[in-house]
Amino acid sequence: MRRLWTKKNLFSNPTSAFAAQIRRDSWWVAFWLALFVVILSYSTPRLPLDRLDNIIYDFQLSLKSAPTNTDKSPIALIIIDDHSLKNLGHWPWRRKIYADLLEQLDEAKAVGIDLLFTNTNPAYPDDDKLLAEAIQTHGKVILPVYIDRSDQLEQPIFPLVEAAAGLGFINIQPDADGVVRHIKLFHDLRPEVRSGQENKRLQINNSPSISSKPKSATTDEHFGSNTISHFSAALLSVTDDASRLDNYGAHYKAPHLNPFIGPFGSFPTYSFAKVLQGEYPPDTFKNKYVLIGAWSSGLGDYYPTPFSSTDNTSMSGVEILANATNNLLHHQWIHKAPNWLKALANVLPVIFICVSLRQLSPRHALFGTSLVIAALFIGNWLLLHHFHLWIPIGSALVGSIISYPLWYWRSQETVLRYVDKQLSELRQHNPGLSQALDISEVQLTLPARLNHLYKSIELLREAEQRRVETLNFISHDMRAPQNSILALVEVERQQKKQNDASEQELFYQRLEHYASNTLNLVDDFIDFARVESSAFELHPLVLNDLLNQAIDDIWPIATQKNITIHYQEPDKTIWIQGHQSFLHRALMNLLDNAVKYSPAYTSVFISISTQKDQAVIRIQDQGWGIPQEQLLHIFSAFKRFHTDYVENPKGTGLGLAFVHTVVDRHRGRIEVESTLNQGTIFTLYLPLIY
Repeated sequence: MRRLWTKKNLFSNPTSAFAAQIRRDSWWVAFWLALFVVILSYSTPRLPLDRLDNIIYDFQLSLKSAPTNTDKSPIALIIIDDHSLKNLGHWPWRRKIYADLLEQLDEAKAVGIDLLFTNTNPAYPDDDKLLAEAIQTHGKVILPVYIDRSDQLEQPIFPLVEAAAGLGFINIQPDADGVVRHIKLFHDLRPEVRSGQENKRLQINNSPSISSKPKSATTDEHFGSNTISHFSAALLSVTDDASRLDNYGAHYKAPHLNPFIGPFGSFPTYSFAKVLQGEYPPDTFKNKYVLIGAWSSGLGDYYPTPFSSTDNTSMSGVEILANATNNLLHHQWIHKAPNWLKALANVLPVIFICVSLRQLSPRHALFGTSLVIAALFIGNWLLLHHFHLWIPIGSALVGSIISYPLWYWRSQETVLRYVDKQLSELRQHNPGLSQALDISEVQLTLPARLNHLYKSIELLREAEQRRVETLNFISHDMRAPQNSILALVEVERQQKKQNDASEQELFYQRLEHYASNTLNLVDDFIDFARVESSAFELHPLVLNDLLNQAIDDIWPIATQKNITIHYQEPDKTIWIQGHQSFLHRALMNLLDNAVKYSPAYTSVFISISTQKDQAVIRIQDQGWGIPQEQLLHIFSAFKRFHTDYVENPKGTGLGLAFVHTVVDRHRGRIEVESTLNQGTIFTLYLPLIY
């Protein structure tokens, strides 16, 4: 048994080997998880993960507080609302009405009319001329064009185009989920479309359809002759703010994130009818960008935005154009991080979590992972609102969430392999524990394996305790007969000189007695060691025959004490899987104890039966009984009871320990009930095979 504890039998340095495996696993987990996050970062636009990033973006942007002082806004909206429709009549209105409105806006910095005048009104043929004259007189009126899917332009009628200070497209392109987040400031027309538009007097390179000002951002100097600007850029191009457009390079041809200043209604709005009737002071629109557009339900175009909610679901198209104009004025566009920065920003938190998981307990690791996820959201909010930089964190969020279970899954696998290796080593180097430590019967879970390992440790502790007890047994119980034999030999030497025949015969009797005791002790010890540590095969046995043989063997001893044995035979053959020699010895030990520890003229009752899938052997005597406080140790090796009784039979204290070990090795169990001075009942349960 000492071999269990040698350095070679387990492994050279289990702690360091286990720690090294954990380190290797942690680095592999970190590597594959980091690679997974990098791939996600580069593949996000083509994965459903893009929806998660959009949700995070909308939530972060919606945390922006709405502007409180809208009167100082450089942009004003004149809206065609329900009040205006009620006062000015059914839609569409005469174009003379728009001409009259422009007279009220002569101090505006620029006016953008978000209405497509693509057809003439035959009922009022002179109205188009009146509106064109009003546009020409104002001098800074921008009219919209719409780019259809084939890149064809829907533009105002000819006299309005000639009179306008510039044209700009008003297309709004929602994302795949229908939410407007981006604005495209410039659009390249296909060459064949551009050529076709020349017949419509839309000369892209030099006509006011792009801008009537040479400083426009849409001239050849910046983008080429086939580029048309957004409605908001056209507004700035006809004012002294045109120089702000110089900051926009060719990369602004791609859709750009539009940081809305707030939810629906964040800009100051004025009713079309009230402005027309002069209800506002003349300087209300002085030096402001005025956008005129539809606002009434069912009349204008409405789109969901990141600020949309159940109470405020959509934003009008004219207000989206106002947000784009405001961003151009203050250069507050949200910039998207390049892919390499996005991948780096997403992978760093995941690597940090993986490194931390090695150092923290599971509880602290879960708390730390939650902190990292919270820090991701806080850092993302700071970058978005203070640095106008958007870095999608969906990949980092997914990586951070799965890092905890992934790491502890790998750790648990490593621990399971470590535990299995320890159990296999124990089974290989201690055959006596091979059945008790049978890994194949253990559930493949970490708690079950740890319980099994704990059981093996307990068995090892018991083995070490038995080793100590064995040493004590050898040094005391087995040395005593040998010392007695040596003493007798010395006495024999003295008696031999006196030639006393009677004393010589007594010497041989005592010598035989001590030698027999020594042999019995050795036999008991060897049998117990064999059943405890040897690997043995089990074979089908008839339990009825085995018990009958044991009863026959104990019958002579019982007869000498006038003890009656009552045996209740079963009415069927009972088969078990067992080792015949060991089981016979175990039954003999129980029957021998029942006879030895019972007074004369008593009875021993024996029965055998079946209960579900078990064979049940019951042995009851009418002997001395065992005190309740000693029943807990009754199956311990080298434990003997009733030592204070004069008539206590001699023994080694290994009998019941042998019985318990045999039953346990047969995957059974043994129970004992005892009442002092009334008797003891031993019940054995062994698994059936038939």
